[in-house]
Amino acid sequence: MLVSGKCVGRTFDSALAIKGWFGRRRQREDTTKAGNAAGRHEMKESHGRMHQLANGLALRSHASNEEYRNARLRRLRQYSVASISFVVGWSFVICWWELAAANGLTQVAALIFSKLILFGLATFTLRGSSIATCVFLGVCLISVFAILSEIGQEYAYSPGFAILSAIECSAKMAVLISVGRVAHFRAMMRTSGAGESRCRNVRNGR
Repeated sequence: MLVSGKCVGRTFDSALAIKGWFGRRRQREDTTKAGNAAGRHEMKESHGRMHQLANGLALRSHASNEEYRNARLRRLRQYSVASISFVVGWSFVICWWELAAANGLTQVAALIFSKLILFGLATFTLRGSSIATCVFLGVCLISVFAILSEIGQEYAYSPGFAILSAIECSAKMAVLISVGRVAHFRAMMRTSGAGESRCRNVRNGR
């Protein structure tokens, strides 16, 4: 009986030891699971903060690029406005010499009418009319070719008139270049804006 009691006691102690081992193992597993859950939560929060930071940097970068593009567009528009205004003003400055060289009222009337048309086209161009801009640029281009083809003969006839014509030709070439740069930069802005919009949509999962 004493032996059987000792055996029962050892069996009971073994059962308690096994139960304690399983309990400690379950506790370690629960602790590990809790740690993993906390780690995953921290990783999610870290990813969320990184995503917010990246979006903030992207928005600030986009805003700075937008400000730079707008400032450059304003500067190019100022150049084009200045060149167009100079062409119109110079055409009225040399009008007195052209009127002095005109023969008859018909040439005088045609000269004044051409100056008024040039002034009207320039006005509508500065107001943003695309049709007036195309016509004004066409007039400037034709005038440049006409002046370049006759400036040599004009210099032989009158060096003073040739210098005036050279200034007019340079001013109209500046108009063509400045207005062309504005149109090209606007097209680049539209293209880059569409590309950035597509990138934002892809980044946001749209």
